[in-house]
Amino acid sequence: MPKPPDHSVPPRSETSDLTIKEVCSELRVAPATVYRMLKSGELAGYKFGENNWSTRITRQSVDALKRRQPFEPKGAA
Repeated sequence: MPKPPDHSVPPRSETSDLTIKEVCSELRVAPATVYRMLKSGELAGYKFGENNWSTRITRQSVDALKRRQPFEPKGAA
């Protein structure tokens, strides 16, 4: 008996550009913060699609931002 086709979405590559929602989740920030970071140049992104309706942020800029911001545990002085 033939196997049914697999219609699942493959996992995203570690080098794929990210949506606003994905960046929010990864950086634990609000969408407004991501848009502010794009406007200020802290993150690099681009618009595409009909009438530039969709935004993607480059994986490289997210990784670079994470490297610049060291983790500081809560309660650390």
